[in-house]
Amino acid sequence: MLRFLIFILILFVSSANATEVMTWNNEPIRITLTKGKERLLKFPDHVFYQKPLAVSDMVDISSAQGTVYITAKEEFDTTRFRFRLNDSQKIILVDIQSVDASNITNENVLIKLPEKQKVSVDYVEGYSSSNRPSDRVTPIQLTRYASRALYGPERLALSDNRIATLAAPDIDLRNLFTGTSFNTFKLSAIAVFKTDEYVLTAIKVVNKSMLDQPIDFKDINADFSYATPQHLFVRQRNAPGDTTVLYLVTDKPLANAIYVF
Repeated sequence: MLRFLIFILILFVSSANATEVMTWNNEPIRITLTKGKERLLKFPDHVFYQKPLAVSDMVDISSAQGTVYITAKEEFDTTRFRFRLNDSQKIILVDIQSVDASNITNENVLIKLPEKQKVSVDYVEGYSSSNRPSDRVTPIQLTRYASRALYGPERLALSDNRIATLAAPDIDLRNLFTGTSFNTFKLSAIAVFKTDEYVLTAIKVVNKSMLDQPIDFKDINADFSYATPQHLFVRQRNAPGDTTVLYLVTDKPLANAIYVF
């Protein structure tokens, strides 16, 4: 009897942690959600996303450490979601539909890249002042350095002689966002980190509206290489979480990278 119970327990645990592996081959990955049940999509890197407007009220979605947690609140037809990998900026398309059925699998989904496309992450923790000056600082490394310098504990502070820390410029950022994000945020530069190739400007973003707002990359009105927000969404004005920081990497000072209307 004990062996039988152990066997059943093993089957239960295995089923609860089952994972379906899918490979991105430039064709949309198809996923079906069961209404009201959370499903995990695991990507090879941190991802940025924006809910399609057609289903924005029908699905709850959040992400952490490369895992997207998604729950359908309503049934909806196949809708295309775009997920952008942080390091490579590669876009992965996922066609998602939601149904109200009990026979749909709710396995976690592991989304892989083909071998030749795998993202290599060079973690900044390995940095030290002994780095060779000839070593190139990537935008990802620069962003991690800036985030650690601004918000990391002092005991974990980094030293890298390839990166210069500059005073924040007093520049007009009112036109940094256009489209639906225009005049939505109060923006101010708080720090600049510079290498031989790139300039990273850390920008304080405060929501001025009475609605929660996404940081919409397509509304950034500048010639930038990489954009990484501390948070993908900011809460409504005067609510906890109404402020974040946007790390914007350009190949020139930000004042010269903003497009003029």
